[in-house]
Amino acid sequence: MPWGIRPRGCRAPRYCEDDKFTIRMNHGGSLCDNLYVNGTLDFIDFCDKDQMSMFEIGLMVKELGYDGIVLYHYELPNSASVEKLMSDEDVMKMCECAAAKGKTLKILEQEPVEDVGDFS
Repeated sequence: MPWGIRPRGCRAPRYCEDDKFTIRMNHGGSLCDNLYVNGTLDFIDFCDKDQMSMFEIGLMVKELGYDGIVLYHYELPNSASVEKLMSDEDVMKMCECAAAKGKTLKILEQEPVEDVGDFS
């Protein structure tokens, strides 16, 4: 089953496969001191670790109604700190966290920006 945005009010799926997980996508707001504010929350279910990439995350964000340059971060397991999500290598690291986070990963999306500046 391909990934899909969970309709509001529906229950979370139970996964039998080790390669499936849910993304908790915070979007429409901004990240301020590792805290996401003024945004919307959607869940993207049936994500497949073996199929995840920056391109795939871009498709998910496009499905949520965004286009253009978008900055992504993901929350580390058992921590309040976040990491930038900028490459397929970062996506692979994020997917490794799925097991530690109980099959749910949190991605923080920031509004499209004009000047992305320095990513370091």
